Amino acid sequence: MRRYRHIHRRRYGDYPHEGPVRRNVMRSVLLVIVLFVAVKWVLAYFGVGNTIQQQGSTLHITDTAHVEVSIEGGELKRAENEQKLYPGDRVTTGIASHAVLSFFDHAVVRLNELTDLTIEESHSAVMTSQLSLLLREGSIWISTPEKQIFSGSMTRTVRTADMTLSLPSNTESVVTERSLVVFRADGLGVTLDAKEGVVPVIVGEGQKFVLPPSYTEETDLYAYRSPLDPLAVQSLFVQESRAELARSRAVAATEGNPVTPENTEPEEDDLLSVTVPENNAILKAPTVEVRGTAGRNIASVRINGYTAPFEQGTRTFALEIALPDEDQVEIAVAGLDTDGSVLKEVRRMVSRDRKPPASPKITSPAHEGQTYRTGSERFVIAGTVSPDTISVIVNDYKLQLYKPGSTTWTYLASTSIDNLHAGTNVYSVVSMNRGGYRSAPAVLTVLLEEGPEGVVEVGNESSSGSATTAEDTESSEAFNVRELPKNAPLQPGSLQVTGPTPGTHHTATGSSFLIQGTTVPSTFSLWVNDYRLRLYEPGKTTWNYIADTNLRTLHRGQNEYTIVTRDNQNRILDTLTYLVEYQP
Repeated sequence: MRRYRHIHRRRYGDYPHEGPVRRNVMRSVLLVIVLFVAVKWVLAYFGVGNTIQQQGSTLHITDTAHVEVSIEGGELKRAENEQKLYPGDRVTTGIASHAVLSFFDHAVVRLNELTDLTIEESHSAVMTSQLSLLLREGSIWISTPEKQIFSGSMTRTVRTADMTLSLPSNTESVVTERSLVVFRADGLGVTLDAKEGVVPVIVGEGQKFVLPPSYTEETDLYAYRSPLDPLAVQSLFVQESRAELARSRAVAATEGNPVTPENTEPEEDDLLSVTVPENNAILKAPTVEVRGTAGRNIASVRINGYTAPFEQGTRTFALEIALPDEDQVEIAVAGLDTDGSVLKEVRRMVSRDRKPPASPKITSPAHEGQTYRTGSERFVIAGTVSPDTISVIVNDYKLQLYKPGSTTWTYLASTSIDNLHAGTNVYSVVSMNRGGYRSAPAVLTVLLEEGPEGVVEVGNESSSGSATTAEDTESSEAFNVRELPKNAPLQPGSLQVTGPTPGTHHTATGSSFLIQGTTVPSTFSLWVNDYRLRLYEPGKTTWNYIADTNLRTLHRGQNEYTIVTRDNQNRILDTLTYLVEYQP
């Protein structure tokens, strides 16, 4: 039998016909990949496929003094409680002043004193939401929510001049310009990217990190990570921040029934339902959270034109909106389908309680409006306020131990804490409600001097016996302005206003500004609307006066400021009327 053997011939060398085909296929595949990546990047850049909704944050002022905001890069102005802030806005705090920012994802940031913080990004999106903060100086305490509270994809960063932090869910930490303390954090912890570093540093729960004064790319930054000092938990700033968060959550829980998954599933035929606020509700706060449920056919919800975050799983929506400064406010809630057509609209009419609280009462050591003489260098001023009061302020100092809703308050006056001095001491007490409205002040004058202790009858007893000389007005408030000389100006034209608008008229839009001017060296005292400027020093040729809505020295519409200068005999040197039209 003949055996046949198949001979396989091998070809060596190039394949002139197959090479170009393969190269063309590879080029086409690479081109498609590049185009896909480029198109995806462009679409993401313009928000296509990841609908972005800018979200505001709410500023809560915990200390009334020295908290300022800059809106969209503008000049710093006095902050208002419950003020809404957006990306690009900046908050600064002064000495012994704090502020709290609450964000759309339920993250909370508390600013320590002497802190400068800017909101860089704050938006919710279908794919990835973002919160980004810039800390220029000072320190902040930050708490991010647990993952189940805000279930969407979320990136949270805090940036300083020297490092960038990426914060996971369920984080509690304190951040300064060059350090980080982590009390709690999900996952591995907070990721820290140092400006000059190469490898990111993971700072886990119960650890702290302090950036060294100088380092290079070769420096092992992990050497500067260490276990947390147990005393850090006892920090007054941390304890106050935790207490502030707990208090705000307790207040929110008592303002309305929270929406829970068990009671949010709407009926199939119920397209749109608004659970909060109720129709014709009376609101004290300047903002309100609108909550409700939507049926299966609703794809999105708008509230007064703003898109509300919408949980598809529970079919619930919620959005906090700022209320205009009006007595009656209408809230329109619209349910839309996938094409943007309105399927159902629900309207709520609410009323704002814009009435300021009643003026506080002073019960000890004397009553409001009285003058009290004492030789004691330490005593307590006490009184009462209405039940709707959330804070009591004495001479621009917010009482830290006062609990919102309490009807009694106390204030310690002492020479050792520099709020009591020899001579005349004037204590102005105001109360503030949840709407941010302040009461008329209750004033008590205390004379720290020798003599019988007790109430001084105005016009009968004073520290020097006369109510019309310059020396008496310097040492005692027990005088009647109407008894001062009303002579014709001795030096007409010597009093001038130089700012904010030189002359006699100004139109204002901000809620706080300085009226500034010049006078002559013979000026002993300067008065605005019968109020003597306490910080003006005799002989000084410049002066200023604060016009501020919070101080009740500025109100909507026309404001008239009558300015008078007097010499050391209380004779009028010059007088001028400055008109301000306030149009917020």
